[in-house]
Amino acid sequence: GEGDPVRMFAHAVPVDGGPSRRLPFGWAGDVAVCPDGGVLLSSYFWTEPARWKRYRGGTASQLWLDLEGSGTFRRVFADLSSSLAFPVWTTGGDGRQRIAFCSDHEGRGQLYSAVVGRRAPTTSRLVCRTDSDFYVRHASSDGRQVVYCAGGDVFLLESLDDEVEPRRVDLRIGGARPLLRPHRVKATSHLGTISPDRTGRASAIESRGTVSWVSHRGGPVRNLATGSAVRRRLPVVLDDARVAWVTDVDGDDALEVLDLDSPDASPRTLVAAGRIGRVLDMTASPDGRRIALSTHDGRVLTCAVPAAEVTRAVAPKQVDSATGDMSGLVFSPDSRWLAWSASGPGPWEDPGPRPLRQIKIADLNRGRVIAVTSLRFTDTNPVFTLDGKHLAFLSIRSLDPVYDLFSFDLSFPAGCRPHLVALTADTPSPFDPIVGGRPLEPPEPEQAAQEAVAEAVPAEAGEVGAPEPDTARRRPGAPRTTVDVDGLEHRIVPVPVEAGRYSGLAAAKHGLVWLREPLRGELGNNRATVYAEPERARVEHFDLRTSKLSTVVATADRVEITGDGNWLLVVDQDRLSVVPSDKPAPKEGDSEDMVRVDLDRLRVEVDPPVEWRQMLDETWRLMRDHFWREDMGGVDWQAARDRYEPMLDRLGSHDDLIDVIWEMHGELGSSHAYAIPPRTRTDDDRRQGLL
Repeated sequence: GEGDPVRMFAHAVPVDGGPSRRLPFGWAGDVAVCPDGGVLLSSYFWTEPARWKRYRGGTASQLWLDLEGSGTFRRVFADLSSSLAFPVWTTGGDGRQRIAFCSDHEGRGQLYSAVVGRRAPTTSRLVCRTDSDFYVRHASSDGRQVVYCAGGDVFLLESLDDEVEPRRVDLRIGGARPLLRPHRVKATSHLGTISPDRTGRASAIESRGTVSWVSHRGGPVRNLATGSAVRRRLPVVLDDARVAWVTDVDGDDALEVLDLDSPDASPRTLVAAGRIGRVLDMTASPDGRRIALSTHDGRVLTCAVPAAEVTRAVAPKQVDSATGDMSGLVFSPDSRWLAWSASGPGPWEDPGPRPLRQIKIADLNRGRVIAVTSLRFTDTNPVFTLDGKHLAFLSIRSLDPVYDLFSFDLSFPAGCRPHLVALTADTPSPFDPIVGGRPLEPPEPEQAAQEAVAEAVPAEAGEVGAPEPDTARRRPGAPRTTVDVDGLEHRIVPVPVEAGRYSGLAAAKHGLVWLREPLRGELGNNRATVYAEPERARVEHFDLRTSKLSTVVATADRVEITGDGNWLLVVDQDRLSVVPSDKPAPKEGDSEDMVRVDLDRLRVEVDPPVEWRQMLDETWRLMRDHFWREDMGGVDWQAARDRYEPMLDRLGSHDDLIDVIWEMHGELGSSHAYAIPPRTRTDDDRRQGLL
């Protein structure tokens, strides 16, 4: 009930159910009381030593002793810089009083005790009472006996008298243990990547590590890859004929491909485990012959996809590498060019609250990387327009400050805006004035399509990206993208819309679509009433022919677009809808211009113990791949996993898993490395205090 969880006070709670009484000890983390009135308390430390192993920082928990219960406390064992946690006070069979606590000042956390006399004990009188391979945790006492846990077992010390050794307590948990049973989960609560096909007929959807092929307008759902032992991520559709995804079936990330035309097909390995690091982003080329991916170690890779059946793994080809991360991968309509957003050295070297980012493109046929923007702003989310003539991206470069109403200060709450760059020197900006004025009516869609096909130039024989006549699906030719490097950055122009907060930029029919995020407060106090719903993001369409801006969908959480740019897949809370990309969507129900995708057809079954093992393995790999030191700080990380892995057979809940993961990661002795379970979907500003 306190205003801050750090400020905790000790209370005396009567056994008859009366109101509690705050004790005059000030802030405390834990308290042990002697029958004679003495008090031993530990200062607050937000987590226990087993999770922050070998922590020696300024917030380490301290011990304070009041020998006589007079209210005057003196710090004890002040020469120990480790956290001193879980204090207990006992009276032994020999009549002597002892205090004990858990500490890792000698390496691994153990239980230490000292005899209490007329004077406060010193460090030289400490006796180590345990010799555990795991950290001793949660010591507690009834005034004589001491119990603690270590490595998932409970141990008992009959007393803290000399020569008394701890013994393991044989505990057996009865009951049905329902949290271990396989069960179905609601797919809408775990929607991951949604990858639509070219025309909006169906999508590959990832939910809780499974990949399914979901038709949008009715029909059965086809499960492409299921099972809790493996996590699949980032599915992409290849030319409407196959689906590829990232899998950890062999431990490290690998790529698998499945043929949609064969109902009995099984996933085939396209790239073997260990060749691509951890995949952060992945996309497929429009012709289905390439997959591009970015990895945790700052690489952009491409993989050639055979036109026929995948019979052997292929080797990925590196396109670029940098110190930082790559995101927002996107192919040009002709599948020859790849664009992405690359970060700078990091927030420590760059000014401002976020690292700077720039847009890069690569000619995949020639292996040439071109910087579209310099590293001066935060440029993200590149997309090629459907005609292949322009590259659009989001950029935080609108520096128009706003005065604060409470203090004499300036800020930039809305500095983002879509930008457009003509890829060839002779391509005019769609926003430039035209001699003689613009036509009253934009070109007809049929005419624009004919122009696109007329400009299409098929890939030459032998080039990657050239369709195979016998296997390629019939579709209009893709317009060819050409890039003139000279003066490229000088051709960047802002899209004539108001600066704000944008995300989810995509190329759509006749123009661009994006999510416009509202500018709202953190606490919700600006709402009309306490019960008013917060303002939501909306989907907008900008017509490059007419410069007309229109709202397509009033509320949305995220949006995906089909390959032809005609349809949007809109995720709004737990609903998925398919709507046109260039005109306002109907408000309710299925119609010619709107399809509500029935996600209840998507069944995902989870086997908790099997899934927990996969989670432990993945978190172990995440730390292995991302830890700030290559030698893991001298810790044998494989041995750490082998030490904690047997505990998985004894878990009873997801909370137990989080505890094991956190203690395993604590072996690295690195603060600010947490294992935090997912929070339930609640509105933070409507929580009832700290209940």
